[in-house]
Amino acid sequence: METHINNIDSTISFLQEYKKISKLCDWKNDPQNKLKCIHIAGTNGKGSLAHILSAVLQTAGLKIGIYTSPHLLDFRERIRINNKKVNKEYVTAFVNEYRAEMENTGASFFELSVAMAFDYFASKDVDYAIIETGLGGRLDSTNIIMEPILSIITNIGLDHQFFLGDTHEKIAFEKAGIIKEKCPIVLGEFHPDTIDVFDKTSKKMNARLIKAYEQYLLIDVEQNDKYQSIWLKNQHNNSSDNINVKTDLLGPYQPKNIITALAAFEILRKEDKRFEEKHFFEGVQNVNSLSGFEGRWQIFDTKPRLILECGHNKDGLSAIIENIYKFNCTHIIFGCVVDKDHESIIDHLPRELTYLLCKPDVPRGLEEEKLFYLFEKKGFSNIFKFKSVKTAYAAANEKCNENSSILVTGSIFVVAECLSLVEGKCI
Repeated sequence: METHINNIDSTISFLQEYKKISKLCDWKNDPQNKLKCIHIAGTNGKGSLAHILSAVLQTAGLKIGIYTSPHLLDFRERIRINNKKVNKEYVTAFVNEYRAEMENTGASFFELSVAMAFDYFASKDVDYAIIETGLGGRLDSTNIIMEPILSIITNIGLDHQFFLGDTHEKIAFEKAGIIKEKCPIVLGEFHPDTIDVFDKTSKKMNARLIKAYEQYLLIDVEQNDKYQSIWLKNQHNNSSDNINVKTDLLGPYQPKNIITALAAFEILRKEDKRFEEKHFFEGVQNVNSLSGFEGRWQIFDTKPRLILECGHNKDGLSAIIENIYKFNCTHIIFGCVVDKDHESIIDHLPRELTYLLCKPDVPRGLEEEKLFYLFEKKGFSNIFKFKSVKTAYAAANEKCNENSSILVTGSIFVVAECLSLVEGKCI
């Protein structure tokens, strides 16, 4: 009963938030309605996919707005056009102009940033606006977009269960809320517990459902410190030739995101003749430089080598295990926030490595003492605790062999703090 009441309270809170974003956008004459929006939801991969598509569409010479969250070091990372952050003067002017309205509605920080992004993109007359949901989809502030040109759902995993539900099916229902009338929807990955939700919702909305995982089959992947080469098979094409995609994204989960992006790009190509096949391959090869993407298996030219990975839930961290060994990550700086399923995350981590546990410097940060206890309870022996990310990183550099790697993961906040220590040293 208590859980049910909490879920009702969460839904009421979400509905209240939705009314607030509606008022904010109404004051700016609904800028979201003036944009060609690509709306992205999903448990993992939203940020990667948004940046991939930004890079790809830019190669056609277009002006591409991208809204993502959270940011790593600078709020303005959330709102960019062709990898150029929204300027400080605009942010200041927007807040000053609408301060009274924001205070009257009690709008949240997230709602403010969403309204600001819509207004900024509309004022700059972007060709496309790529919009990442914050949490869920159905009741997310970004879902004020009524007529996107394309909706994408990357995958469904267990995260934010307090708000979205405690099963894959319930979470899928919330994510499916971004499916709009007659708007094509791309589904990135298959899950047996969620496919019925997406099939039924797309039929109800008369929206064409494109299943990227059925269209493209992953054949092989080769990788070094700078690129991945990915071989795909188009299963809707009778040609025996495989598709080779080269990308500067090194995360082992990125091939799935590449497949989703390719399926999405094919839909956009049919509607916009400015796009050519070559734009996809050029863009995917230069995602980091074209979009400014950071924090996802990002390698730094240090000794020992440093790798940053924003994975923060069970599925996200499970996906990197192979790379932990491939890149010889012997020491892992790990921290997380309080509202996560810590035990299921820890269960997926290799026991034989050395863990430097720390608390990210945010109110939601899990105390290092509690984290140490959880690791100890799970049978980890090579564990050390630190008051801060900075002290953990200093200790890791002392302990780790120069020929090995230090991995920083568990929370975007831990990654952000470490990134601030090593900016400018990325490979």
